Amino acid sequence: MLRRFGHYFAIGVFVIDMAWLMMAWGLSLELRFYTSVFSGIGSGEPTPDLEPYLKVLVPLGIIFAAVGINTGFYRTSRRWTLDREIWHTVRGCLLIVFVFGTFLYMAGNHGISRLFLGLFFTTLTIGMCVLRISRSILLDILRSKGFYTRKTLLVGDGDPARLVYEKLSANENLGFDFVGLLTESGNRHDTVPNTLGSYSDLEIILAGRGVSQVLITLPAEQNHLLDSILDKLDSLIVDVRVVPDLFKHKILQNTNSVVEGIPMVSLNESYLSSRSLIMKRLLDVCVGFAAVILLSPIMAAVAVIIKCTSSGPVLYRQLRMGLDGQVFSMLKFRTMPVNAEADTGEVWATDHDSRPTKFGALLRKSSLDELPQLFNVIMGHMSLVGPRPERPVFVEEFRKKYPGYVLRHKMKAGITGWAQVNGWRGNTSIEKRVEHDLYYIDNWSILFDLRILLLTLRYGFIHPNAY
Repeated sequence: MLRRFGHYFAIGVFVIDMAWLMMAWGLSLELRFYTSVFSGIGSGEPTPDLEPYLKVLVPLGIIFAAVGINTGFYRTSRRWTLDREIWHTVRGCLLIVFVFGTFLYMAGNHGISRLFLGLFFTTLTIGMCVLRISRSILLDILRSKGFYTRKTLLVGDGDPARLVYEKLSANENLGFDFVGLLTESGNRHDTVPNTLGSYSDLEIILAGRGVSQVLITLPAEQNHLLDSILDKLDSLIVDVRVVPDLFKHKILQNTNSVVEGIPMVSLNESYLSSRSLIMKRLLDVCVGFAAVILLSPIMAAVAVIIKCTSSGPVLYRQLRMGLDGQVFSMLKFRTMPVNAEADTGEVWATDHDSRPTKFGALLRKSSLDELPQLFNVIMGHMSLVGPRPERPVFVEEFRKKYPGYVLRHKMKAGITGWAQVNGWRGNTSIEKRVEHDLYYIDNWSILFDLRILLLTLRYGFIHPNAY
């Protein structure tokens, strides 16, 4: 039933897409011939010859369907973020127009101008993005109401079963409809409701419950039972997923690969694609340069005041650990006397720290001492958004005390971050900081970066924990 619903849903989306394709074609004709979109003045041209535009509609429809189906226009992924959905749509529309333009050139149809193709691409893309966003919202609503879900049997025990159930059932949009749990002994699980029996009852339980997928979540001490459970499932038409007992370890989003025919799962590998890295770098460079230009009067004034109120250099270089454990010199406005750590050594700044100068304390409270890090961003040492870099001596201390701390170095360090805009900065909980940083890495997107930058403008400069 689920597959049948998905099939009909995809057909409905396809019909709507074809309708919009024709509307976008007609709207582009209207813009091309009856409205001067660049000068704002009506052209007053007579009705043009529409024959070249009408006789290519059938090839256009075929190209649209072929490219759309082969690029995954009608595949719905529960894991796709909104910006990924939009990028996928824009890329698909660009490919459609490119293939169509190539077809026109090869067919010798020169009656359709490049201006028209540009207008068509714009209108088609805007409409398709709106339709895809609407589709995502509709699917989320259906899943939250219990439609378009998959009946799922959980086979496992202990903490793995509890964690899988809590994580997957907490978000209704994921579409997991848990019918129950099988444990080794058949005894009721403490936190997972509806224990149906033991592993030996697997075939009987699946017989009449309409289960479409089985999640196997065995604790490490029961791994020897996996073969017998899989043997029972070999003859049954259900999807099977095995969740390894790795919950006691902090992991990032994993990537799958096959090396010499051997499937491998990378648990702690940076998963950002080349396109994502390029987009993030472009955002850093463009916004970084713009921020330096806009804030240069403030930075110049701060530099003059530092020079006039205390002896020593304006800028302070401090070794920090960034991406993949690489050490770099992070720039800050100097807020303390020269050699302030000569007696104390490398220590953590506190609320009542007496070392900063009067003006330095003001700079720290307002976070203006961080502005020179924009040059670190432009040079590529840092990003605008990411986990805050820490000094190597503290990294060595924290990595032994806090699980997952070193995973923060799988993303380039940032001037601001998800932990900072949520108040976890200064002398606050390291556990919470790690938790927020790993959430950011796991859920990264350009829209997420922009959201954090906007929150930084609102909350991130003057903060009680900035000192």
